[in-house]
Amino acid sequence: MPSTLLIYSSYISNKIDVIDIESKRKLMTFDGVQLKAGILRFTKSYLINSFLLLVGSGWTCVKEISNARLLVSLHRAPNESVNMEIFDLSRKEKAMKIYCFEEVLGGKHLFSYLILE
Repeated sequence: MPSTLLIYSSYISNKIDVIDIESKRKLMTFDGVQLKAGILRFTKSYLINSFLLLVGSGWTCVKEISNARLLVSLHRAPNESVNMEIFDLSRKEKAMKIYCFEEVLGGKHLFSYLILE
């Protein structure tokens, strides 16, 4: 049976909302995995024609494991750290953390950029 849930996470705080699509009702809100390394710290900044470019924010991601009522929460800060937790969504109105991974520090750039003068 296909899932009728819509699950999304906020960009930096990783607040996760679970909504039942059929009833259009929010089932639960909870904190996804967090980073201890400090995602709000910018890794580089550039001043280009009076425009400040900040590089190094981060992103969050959620993925439901099909037919298991499990949810993977991932939080990444480029070149700094990444962390993951798995939640059980089978209980009504309360997500239960069933697995947490140790935060991994470090990383490499996955893209190149060019600054023209």
